[in-house]
Amino acid sequence: MIWLVLRVVVFVAVVAVIATAAGLLVDTSGEVAITWDGYTYPPLSLVEFVGVVLLTMLALYALYKLAGLLVAAIRFVLGDETALTRYWSRAKERRGFEALSSGMVALAEGDPKTAAVYARKAARLLGAGPLTDLLHANIAEAQGDVSRAKQHYRALAKEPPTAMVGVKGLLKQAVARGETDRALKFAEHAFAIRPNDAGVQQTLFDLQVKQANWEGALKTLTALARGKSLPRDVSERRRAVINLEIARHAAETGDEPRAVAAADAAVKAAPGLAPAAVFAARRAIARGESARAGKLLKEAWKHAPQPDIAEAYAEISPTESPSERRRRFRDLIATNATHDEAKYLSAELAIADNDWRGARKALGDMASEKPNHRSLAMMAAIEKGEGSSEAIVRGYLARAVSAPRGAHWICDRCAASPGGWHAVCPSCGGFDTLAWRESADEADLGGAMLPLMVDDAESRASEDQLDAAAAEEAVREAAEARR
Repeated sequence: MIWLVLRVVVFVAVVAVIATAAGLLVDTSGEVAITWDGYTYPPLSLVEFVGVVLLTMLALYALYKLAGLLVAAIRFVLGDETALTRYWSRAKERRGFEALSSGMVALAEGDPKTAAVYARKAARLLGAGPLTDLLHANIAEAQGDVSRAKQHYRALAKEPPTAMVGVKGLLKQAVARGETDRALKFAEHAFAIRPNDAGVQQTLFDLQVKQANWEGALKTLTALARGKSLPRDVSERRRAVINLEIARHAAETGDEPRAVAAADAAVKAAPGLAPAAVFAARRAIARGESARAGKLLKEAWKHAPQPDIAEAYAEISPTESPSERRRRFRDLIATNATHDEAKYLSAELAIADNDWRGARKALGDMASEKPNHRSLAMMAAIEKGEGSSEAIVRGYLARAVSAPRGAHWICDRCAASPGGWHAVCPSCGGFDTLAWRESADEADLGGAMLPLMVDDAESRASEDQLDAAAAEEAVREAAEARR
């Protein structure tokens, strides 16, 4: 507003000065005589003289412009850049960007053929450049022309401003074609260009896991955690899983110090990761550190009771009697006594000690309220130990065969049951997707029983009792396989 007022004031002042000067010029009397080379021209009034001066200045300005136009025409003929060529260039550029925009719109509408027409026009008007290369690459991908898309992505990758776009395009192609080694190189290149890109970090992490490059995956996980791309609990859990794999590999290669350090790091990151606690505890047992092993296993049991923890806890004192083992296990069970696994373990220990009444009390109503082949098989052992009829025993065993399996390792991604814990699901390749939980699937007797079951007295049925005998034998083999 102030500038507008100021401009009005200046304009009025200039008009007033011009009007005043014109008035003075008109009111002033006198003539101007011009003599040139002895010739005196007719005298001019002041107004006429000012008019002649102004016309002369205008004529000189017109001559100057005409001379400039003539020079520009000569330069144009000689091929130099001029305002005319710049105008035509701008018009050409405008048409090129219009074609580029139309191509992008056509591609977004799912019409790659029309988009290709506009892309060629844009390339002709604008020449080769990052935008036309990107449009051509997207069109080639939409048409399934992988080779041509790769060519354009490579062109983009060579220029620093568009290097990330080109590398990510090549990375996507390599991942889609299952070229893991090639994709890993592109992912590492993209990570070097833009280390804070969460998408690149995750892709690199997935590829490193697929290649079992655990050291590299641990570094990439640190970048993911630093960028807050993952919740803290998820990143710590993944850190534990990776360190466990590093520990396993170190143990296989004989690097015991590295195995111990990585196992301890895994337990520290996720105390509830049972495989990590079991691995670390077994390393401690091997070093004669039974107290440390027991502490690790109790902490893991407190977070997530599992049979593998009980099995490792039994290894602390492998020569003890069933009664001694039962007393020692009380400290472990007490850390999470209300969990179903605690009930199974208590019943298992009682069965091993031939305390059938104690086993029935520990198992409680699990066989009726949560019937699965573990609880039903234990009830069969209890009934047999108490001297019940073979019909009752076989009835429990027959039900155990077709009952749900109970808690076991299940992949949350593909629902596969690999029979044990793995960092990467053997079926779908998912990382850290195995969880210890129940499913409604039919029983799979391979290794589902607790590892402490002692049932050496199981008898074989006659030929006319084939089904019951097969069930009983399956339970016995499962128990012995896990022992």
